[in-house]
Amino acid sequence: VAAVCAGEGCVPPTKPNCQNTPSLPGCAQSPPATINSLPLVVTKAVNRQSAEIGDTLLYTVTVKNNNPQPVSNVTVVDILPAGFRYITSTAQINQQRVADPAGSPGPELNFAIGTVPAANSITISYRVRVGVGAQQGDGMNQAQARIADKLASNIARVKVKINDGVFTSDACLIGKVFVDCNGDSLQDQSVDPN
Repeated sequence: VAAVCAGEGCVPPTKPNCQNTPSLPGCAQSPPATINSLPLVVTKAVNRQSAEIGDTLLYTVTVKNNNPQPVSNVTVVDILPAGFRYITSTAQINQQRVADPAGSPGPELNFAIGTVPAANSITISYRVRVGVGAQQGDGMNQAQARIADKLASNIARVKVKINDGVFTSDACLIGKVFVDCNGDSLQDQSVDPN
């Protein structure tokens, strides 16, 4: 028998959900992580929006702690795109040289940054070389902070467009062909040898 609600002061029954009935099946699961619910926020930048094979790129990853407490044991996991390789001895944290990240030359780099102070940030920078295979990839680089292999931040992404450059199937040749009759390597009026 359904309850009928009529008149002033009547509040119709609400449909059960996880907020008003936490004991419902499936409600014990954690909600999906959002930037606001994670202790750290990661941003990522690159010094060039496009590159060719052989070019060098500078990536910068900033890990920001908006909390009033420090966050310890932080590792930044940075996944390089296909064909991109970390350049040895280029890693810096807050503009200070540090050891090469675990997993170098890639594709997965692990920067152990330690503690991110309360209401502060840490900046990682490093260089990569664009190599063979980059044209077959999507050029998307992504980084994320973790604490003891658990999610601790959003996933920050930045994309680099890979141009063909000299490694393309298209070509255009411009020039002039001439016969050097007098052997002086100059294009000049023909000289009659007689």
